[in-house]
Order: sequence, then C-alpha cells, then structure tokens
Amino acid sequence: MKILRKTLLALAVAAIGTTATVSQASVLRISDGVNPVVEVVDGGAGDLSPSAGAVTFVGAIGVWDINVDTGFSYPALGSPTEPHMDISFGDISNAAGTLTLMFSEVGFSSALGNNSVVSDVGGTITASGGTVTYKTYYSDTNSLFAMENELTSQSFNTPSFSGSAVGSFYYGGEYSLTQWVQISHRGLGATSGDASVMVPEPFTLGLMGLGLFGIGLARRRRTV
Repeated sequence: MKILRKTLLALAVAAIGTTATVSQASVLRISDGVNPVVEVVDGGAGDLSPSAGAVTFVGAIGVWDINVDTGFSYPALGSPTEPHMDISFGDISNAAGTLTLMFSEVGFSSALGNNSVVSDVGGTITASGGTVTYKTYYSDTNSLFAMENELTSQSFNTPSFSGSAVGSFYYGGEYSLTQWVQISHRGLGATSGDASVMVPEPFTLGLMGLGLFGIGLARRRRTV
C-alpha cells in the first residue's frame, strides 16, 4: 500500500511538472472571429512540427480553407536573452473574411536598460482588397498573449509588401513577446508571408562605448 501511494505521488508530481513545462512553451493562436479559436502549444496536440521551439498548424477555419502557419522561437531560434521570434503564414479563403494569427512566448529576460526592437515583414496578397497588419507587443508580466505594450505596427494593402519598423522599451527582468498578424480578404484569395521580431542584447553598444572610453583614458594618462 505504501509503495502504491509513493507511486501515485510520483506520478502526480511528474504530471504537475509536465503541465508547468507546457504552459511555458511558445503558443500559436488562430482565429477567424466566428469559429472557436484554435490554439496550438509547442509539442502539444495539433503541433505538426517535431522540433522544440517551432509550432506548426495546418487546417481549415471557416472560410479559410487552407492554413499553413508556423511560429519559431527559442530554442529553435534566438535565446531567452537575445529574443528572435518569427511567424510564417500561408492562408487561403473562399470568401470574405478576417483571420488573426498570434504567436507568443514567455521567459525572455534582460538587464535593466533600453531594449531595442527590430521587426520585419514581407509577403504577397492575391485576394482583391486584401490587407495585412503586423504588430508586436511585450509584457513585463511575462504572460502569454499580453498586449498592453505595443512595440511596432505596420499595415499593407498591395499585392507585394515588405517593411521594417523599430521600437524600444526600458525594462529589466523577465518578459513575454507576442506577434500579431491580421489578414483580411474581400473574397477568394491567398495571403502568404513571413514576419519576425528581434531584441538584441541591450548593453552591447554600451560595452563598446566603455571599451572606447577605456582606450581614450589610457591614452590620456600616457600623454600626462
């Protein structure tokens, strides 16, 4: 009986540990505003990518007959201290509709300071009157899909589109990042593209500046 209790306790602890790990993984969320939201966790049910840090959804949602969407984060791309997230998308609709893609990750961290942000997006739109809007967000609550702080925003309505945007936030500690892509079609058509966001080390330039300052100070002392 004691052995059974110990075994059940061990299984319960293992289950709790597994749940905690999954909750911290990157998550891809897809919604057409009509049907139930599709949410795919890295390594969970519905994730067609076998690699950690890559989440792939393939399927249909409402008028969106074909959707092939993948989000990349660490350990596949970037790291907790040098975030690099990417979302690639290919979505085809048979009628007018709006599709929202969100990709979120927690556990990024930085020392206190100014964090620079660079986002890039590009792709094609074949649907009449089609549009794409790409936004990025960070949250000091380190929560998935927290969107209280917008970093960058770009919108497009041409058959071929591309753009870059920069932003920044002053913070030190753990935080989350969320990519938000909204695709709208007025009828039958397809939209495909790729969007990324990067947050380089905040003190890289500062360290370079300190190095140059040290060289200048050494030269000054030699002169004196």
